[in-house]
Amino acid sequence: MSALRLLYFFLPICGRFWYGKAMNKSNIIAATTLFFLITFFGCSKPPPTEEGVIRGIIDEVAEKASAKDIMAIKKHISKSYRDRRGNDYQAISGILLYHFWAEKTSVYLTEVEVSVEGEEANAVVKAILTRGKEFKSLKDLIPDAASYYQFDVVFRKEDGKWLVRSGDWKPASSVQEGIDE
Repeated sequence: MSALRLLYFFLPICGRFWYGKAMNKSNIIAATTLFFLITFFGCSKPPPTEEGVIRGIIDEVAEKASAKDIMAIKKHISKSYRDRRGNDYQAISGILLYHFWAEKTSVYLTEVEVSVEGEEANAVVKAILTRGKEFKSLKDLIPDAASYYQFDVVFRKEDGKWLVRSGDWKPASSVQEGIDE
């Protein structure tokens, strides 16, 4: 319900409240509190969709990878992680450590597609990964200084929280195509 609708709803109530009473401190406090409650609840955002929550996780993981915050990435990986390459939670932790700790790595998301079906979700993420030098934007990127990957990620809701249950990655087409997207 919008704040304006709430205001129109409460105006007659406030009118009855004010008629016949002097403007004293308690009336002003009550009216001010009512106004802020109407504004707060009337203007609050709707809760994010499940797709939006997963997109937020993907954005956070990309940001934390660039910041070398491996622990923040691991909190989004299920302890029961297993992929088709035979990697489990421990192996993925080692892969993350190897790729993101040694030198500066930047992650630029170029495409994110998410589909949710019940307690499971699939995400296809295309990202450009750079190593060594930090680039301010993709325009500064030399195609030889980066790799373009497609990540196919399976999320599962565990205890009300979306966690990565499985994943696969492969080189996407060319880096230049990723920059142009």
